[in-house]
Amino acid sequence: GAIGYDYECSRNSDTDFTAARVKDAISALRVGRDDIVVFYYSGHGYNDNTNVWPTLSLNDENFRAIDVLKLLKRVNTPAKLTLCIADCCNKVYSSDNVNVTYATNESAIRKLFTNFNGKKTVMASSSKQGQLSWSNSVYGAYFGIAFRNAVSNTGYDEAEWDAVMENAKRLTMKYTKGQQEPQYSVTQTSDPFE
Repeated sequence: GAIGYDYECSRNSDTDFTAARVKDAISALRVGRDDIVVFYYSGHGYNDNTNVWPTLSLNDENFRAIDVLKLLKRVNTPAKLTLCIADCCNKVYSSDNVNVTYATNESAIRKLFTNFNGKKTVMASSSKQGQLSWSNSVYGAYFGIAFRNAVSNTGYDEAEWDAVMENAKRLTMKYTKGQQEPQYSVTQTSDPFE
């Protein structure tokens, strides 16, 4: 607005936070010679040690910032200005036994969240009283990673909150080498009509 330009925004978040959606959004650009194109990434990242620029951690795959810029330049050749900004970590990644996979089984998730009578309450904390909660420099909080993995990767037969929370607890303890033990409580009213 300050420079008298019209503004169009394409935002990728939640389920659209993927390299495929980013590539589609960039490919769909129709850029004129006086246009300004801004790519701004805010999220997790790391350095893959192939260049000085970070790699963006997206839901479906990792995407090097230098490759984003190459794609932008290919599509935006006429642009007056192209900004490619990666607001993320740029530290060399070293795996510390963390596996992030979100292959959601929709019927299992539906069963987990809706297939019960009465009311259910799940209370959880990422660590027991007196313990610290640890995080990974690339993926974030270990419990958050473990919880998302446990929910997303549950099978239909295991789609019960006690099993999911026990799996999240197990994964957190694995990721932290036993330094952090989550706690949880699952309660359900007995009245099936409530």
